[in-house]
Amino acid sequence: MDQRKKSTRTKTYYQYLEDYWIQPSVTKTVEGTFTVNNRISLKLAKFHVDNDWALFVRKDDQFFANNEIASIDLSPVLQPLRVLVHKPAVVMHIPVSLRTGITKAEEFSLGCHTASVHIQGQSTHHVQYEGRDFCRGSSGGGIYIQSSTSVLGMHIEAVNEADFDWEEDKKEIAPTDKRVDSEDSPYQPIETSDSPAPKRPKQCESDTIASIARGNNGMGSAIIICKFPRLMHYIGELEK
Repeated sequence: MDQRKKSTRTKTYYQYLEDYWIQPSVTKTVEGTFTVNNRISLKLAKFHVDNDWALFVRKDDQFFANNEIASIDLSPVLQPLRVLVHKPAVVMHIPVSLRTGITKAEEFSLGCHTASVHIQGQSTHHVQYEGRDFCRGSSGGGIYIQSSTSVLGMHIEAVNEADFDWEEDKKEIAPTDKRVDSEDSPYQPIETSDSPAPKRPKQCESDTIASIARGNNGMGSAIIICKFPRLMHYIGELEK
C-alpha cells in the first residue's frame, strides 16, 4: 500500500515494488529458506497498469548472455496480413503461485513449464489458444510460434466459464515516474444499451493478475509484443 496517498472508503492506493529477482530454479529447503543459486537482482524500470507489461533492468549493470535472452518476433508488423490461426505454438511459463500453494511439502523446486498449444484466434493485438495447461500465476510467460526462436507475445490470462462479481473496493496504482499511461487500450469499447456490464475477477488489478484456468474449459490469451508501440519504445530506450 502506498503510504503517500490517503485511501478512501472506495479507493485504495498501492505502490509497485521496486526490487525483484530472477533465478533459473527455486528450491525451498527443510529449514524454510529459499536457495539463491544464480539469483540475479532486478529493479523496476517502466510499467503500464492497463496494458499489463513491466520492464526491468539488472541492478548490477551487467548484461545477459545471448543464449539467456529472447528476441522479439516482428513478423506481425513486417507481415501484417500473416495468418497465425491453427499454427502450433509453445508457451513457456512459470506459475509462481505454486510456491505459496505447496504448503505440506518440506522441500520443493519450481522451474519453467512448457505448454503446447494451437492458435485458435487472433486480432490485431492478441492471439488466443487453448488454456488447459495453465494455472493461476502462469501470466507473463512467452509464446513462440513453432519453429520460431523469437517470442511472439506475452501470456496474460486464461479465460474460463466461471462468473465473477465486481470488486467493491477500487484499487489504484499510485502515480510514479516509472508508470506509463500514454498508450491507450488498442481496442475501442463496444457500447450497447442492452449489454450487461463485464464482470471482473475479485482481488485483481489487471488481466495479467487474473490468470486463472479451471479444468479443460479455459482459453489462453497473449498480447502480441511488437504491436504495443509504447512498450517497444521503452525496450529500445533500455537497449541503447
